[in-house]
Amino acid sequence: MTEGNLTHRDLARLLGVSETTVKSYRRKFPDCIPVASQGKPIRFTAEAAAVSLRIRDLFEMGMSVEEVRARLAAEFAWITPEAPARDARDDRDDAESAEPAAPPQPARVELPQDFTLAVSNLAKSMVGLTQQQNAILKRVQHIETLIAALSPASGDGDVPGTTGTPGTTTLQGRPAWLDEAQALAARFEALLGAVTGSEGGDTGHAASVAAPRAASAAPASPAPTTPEPPTAATSGGDTASSDAEAAATSAPSGGRVVPFPGGMAAPPSSVPDAPEAAFPAPQDPPRHLLALPLVVQSPQGEFLGVAGRARGRFCINDLKAMLAFAFQPPDHYVLRSEPTEEGGWWLTLEQPQAEAPYDVVLLVDESVTPRGNQVAVVRRYVANGVESHPTEIYGFLRAVQG
Repeated sequence: MTEGNLTHRDLARLLGVSETTVKSYRRKFPDCIPVASQGKPIRFTAEAAAVSLRIRDLFEMGMSVEEVRARLAAEFAWITPEAPARDARDDRDDAESAEPAAPPQPARVELPQDFTLAVSNLAKSMVGLTQQQNAILKRVQHIETLIAALSPASGDGDVPGTTGTPGTTTLQGRPAWLDEAQALAARFEALLGAVTGSEGGDTGHAASVAAPRAASAAPASPAPTTPEPPTAATSGGDTASSDAEAAATSAPSGGRVVPFPGGMAAPPSSVPDAPEAAFPAPQDPPRHLLALPLVVQSPQGEFLGVAGRARGRFCINDLKAMLAFAFQPPDHYVLRSEPTEEGGWWLTLEQPQAEAPYDVVLLVDESVTPRGNQVAVVRRYVANGVESHPTEIYGFLRAVQG
């Protein structure tokens, strides 16, 4: 670097600024920085270094362009107070020598955490809603298929909705087999009532005949007699109304009252009915337990929801609804419950009519998390007779959701 041989890079090194800053000095003060040659690169004289250094110091003091030019005109003789009009050649040289400007960077927008979480939950809810809509659509299609199978074809009879062949359809589109089944059921009930009434009547008659004889022999209670079996005439061959009348007339005492077909009832008996054996009624879990969040406990003791964070709160009622939507007959699930001595509940999910059933047994009891929330904890998980860790319920729920 010699006198009269200074480039933009040399001036930048002397001033401790960038080459872009030196070029900006030339654009703001075009006649203040002497140029030695217009070649490439442009060369400056030694006075250019002094002027550039003075411009840098004045700008650091906070002066404007007009104030800096006025100071330069007072210190350097070749500088005028007013800037001359720029030449198009100088603008072209400055444009060629200027470095390309960096592309503007897009401003980074920081979204609030609550907004991001809300959008995420909305997306997950939309996915869950789509899955439920698909399950409902499949169920509706299955119901429409069943209705189409039960609806009769138009027949050749005189009455609309009937067919010329007996036993095919009836009025209003009802299948003939449905009426036949109902008639058979009514006849069977009347036959069962006739058999039960005849047995009660024979027993009461035998007891009334044997009572005087036993009283004359000893003061003991009369010995029970064996009821006679029903004959062929009693057990079949007659109509439902004749069987019902025979049952009503054959049970004057001691017989169980059997309701007659058509809403009629037999006359009340003077002898009270014998007490029937008491069977324990099935017990259901408490309603609040069915609505509690269903969770499992990890090996580290953490309480985790069985449906994950995507579905949020998930209870036993939600599990029942999910199985009802996802499985159609004959693969539908049936829920049975049984209490334990420790206060928990065995919940059995079974497929009684499926060809390849997949039964699941859960041991659930109520608990309280360290945060004070009441939950229903799955303590044991048994799938098709094989017991696994309760966290295996995640795989079962994913399979149900498809």
